[in-house]
Amino acid sequence: LKSTEVQGQFLQSVLLRFPSAFRGRSRRPSANPAAPPAAMAATGDLSSGAHPTATFPNAHLAHAGGAAMNADKNPESRGANPTAAFPNAHLARGDAPSAAAAGAQTALGASNWSPPVASAHRPLEQLQEAVAQEDWARNYAEGKTKMQAQAAWSAGPERCSMLQCLATMNKASRVLEVGSFCGAAALAVAEAIPKNGEVVALELEPFFVEFGQKFRSRSQAGSKISTIVGPAADSLKELQSKASSGALQPFDLVIIDGDKASMKEYFDLVWSSSGLLSSKAVVCLDTTPFKGQVPTRYVRFGQAERWEAPSGEEEIAGLRAAVAAAPEFVSHEFGGLLVVQRSQQQDEPRRATLAPSAKAEPEPEARSARRGRGRGDR
Repeated sequence: LKSTEVQGQFLQSVLLRFPSAFRGRSRRPSANPAAPPAAMAATGDLSSGAHPTATFPNAHLAHAGGAAMNADKNPESRGANPTAAFPNAHLARGDAPSAAAAGAQTALGASNWSPPVASAHRPLEQLQEAVAQEDWARNYAEGKTKMQAQAAWSAGPERCSMLQCLATMNKASRVLEVGSFCGAAALAVAEAIPKNGEVVALELEPFFVEFGQKFRSRSQAGSKISTIVGPAADSLKELQSKASSGALQPFDLVIIDGDKASMKEYFDLVWSSSGLLSSKAVVCLDTTPFKGQVPTRYVRFGQAERWEAPSGEEEIAGLRAAVAAAPEFVSHEFGGLLVVQRSQQQDEPRRATLAPSAKAEPEPEARSARRGRGRGDR
């Protein structure tokens, strides 16, 4: 018979019709019995999971006349064992660690059996590890990137958890990210928003987008992310045009983590665009100073100490002061993020633009009026 299942059923029918022929053998205890899969699992013989013979279509191999036939002294009297031929030949393989356990483990292949195990790391964690292990200096030297990136640019576990918390607390479903790098923060936020949500990421470097694409494709939340490659200012103006015409739904959460010199420009574009932000929108600004890298030419000629890296601290301080001075905004800073939201005192949200000079102090009358209003509100 060619069918393995038919063979097993045939052997069982033989045992049922001629029990006397095997009565003596079945009652005689075996020195090395072939334990059924359930017993082997109970005694710890199996590493993990169910054995192949414990489920369909190989369940009949664990019955009488199946795998136990390997212990028969005269196998020719019962025909070929089902585990001796394809597709169940792998069940009879396996090197037993000792002669005492050779019968049971070899018969069922327990020594080689291990069920499939899913990866312990999520795609987000895999992406973060890949960014940390990547040689970004070599990519820049080979011309793959237009700028020499650093692994520290990627959002770490703490930053990702913080952004997920903000998205959940504000019930955000549409998120805009300005400056995505390889997309760790975008992927983290995509995991926190609803199934019908969307994350629009803006990134200048095509290589960064391609680097993170394979990890986004592994995640169920990766389909929520769409990336626009190009200068952030041009992309924001394009989104502004779509939002004004009603072709784009407003965003509930905006993350600005681009170049520090253009942060104020991005901030103004976001708040001044009609229809780009929802009424409950929250804008997060990264306030981590940029740790610039010494250009190769300075290192080559031994003058690395003469090059000063623009850290962006001046731009960050100016933007922080401008937001604090604007009465239409309420801001909080924690974990390297400046979180800005419209003030609840504003009855009708209006287009907000920061003052040209971030360091300029307000007029004395206006400052005293705001101070008096604050005391009255408290």
